[in-house]
Amino acid sequence: EADVASVRMMETSQGQVAHLVAQCESQQEERTTNFVTDIEASIETLRTAATELRADSEDKMIFDGETPMEEALEKLASWEETFADIKEKSERFEKYQEVLKVPVTRYDEVETLEVNLRLKKNMWQGLHDWGLQIEEWSTAPFYVVGAPLLEFSAMTVGIVGFGGIGREVARRVASLGARVIAVKRKPAREGEADLEPIAGGGVLDSRIEMVWGESGLDKVYRECDAIVVAAPDTPETRGMINADAFDRMKPGMILVNVARGRLVDEDAMIKALGDGRLRGAGLDVFTEEPLPAESPLWGLSNVAITPHVSAVTRGFWERETDLILRNLDRHLHDHPIEDWENVVDKGAGY
Repeated sequence: EADVASVRMMETSQGQVAHLVAQCESQQEERTTNFVTDIEASIETLRTAATELRADSEDKMIFDGETPMEEALEKLASWEETFADIKEKSERFEKYQEVLKVPVTRYDEVETLEVNLRLKKNMWQGLHDWGLQIEEWSTAPFYVVGAPLLEFSAMTVGIVGFGGIGREVARRVASLGARVIAVKRKPAREGEADLEPIAGGGVLDSRIEMVWGESGLDKVYRECDAIVVAAPDTPETRGMINADAFDRMKPGMILVNVARGRLVDEDAMIKALGDGRLRGAGLDVFTEEPLPAESPLWGLSNVAITPHVSAVTRGFWERETDLILRNLDRHLHDHPIEDWENVVDKGAGY
């Protein structure tokens, strides 16, 4: 009888435990459902806030040459603060989804909004011109944290092509303190980076890293704050800086092209300038020259345009004439081809 009573008590306890477990599971499911409902409601509120912020930041072109600088910067700071809150909450909601294993609606406005605000910030590079346009003396934009002006000593500058132009660019930016990564078609010769500083004395090899080939080009894209394109126009280089290249570039890159326009995919570049991946561009050459009046490049405030004249200075023609005369003298005196300057490699195409 005692054993029977014990069994009955155990059955009763098991039933109570099962009931409690079922009750807890029901309550947990209800709490989870309510939590997910609350998250969904919060996400909808977040989406509304983001939509309003995006519309406000798109409609008001604060760097427009009319709005006072301090007012524009305050507005941008306000947008960024609101955006930071939106992004933090969005990331938190995605973590909830991972932990709870429930279908929380994904919030997808953040990336678009971030691009929009980054583009606004990139427009800082035109602050000097803006101040002139509105005839305003304002130092505020230049004294904020993350001021728009960069220093060569804190920059890495990539040079695509290490011929006569590339070497001279390297000499100048390295002399000003920049780290240089120069990429060539084939491995550099020993001592090729032993360039003398502009002011003379010593060599700059410690500031100039030579790389080559596709892997070298990838290093330039990923590590450099600015890229100077100085490579020749050949079937191999034509279109080399394309959409994939812009995707691999360090965000906020500055692109300078003094080579040939056909080396750069202009449509991809315009898109990168428009969505903020490129901070700006200095362009002396274009796919079609003269640059057509309908080109979107004319209307971009983060683009500086010159009409294929970057080499032309007061000393240009004198240097060109001297070069011709030196080679003419070599020709008249039967010098070997190794002594000549600017000899074309017909196999390479330049």
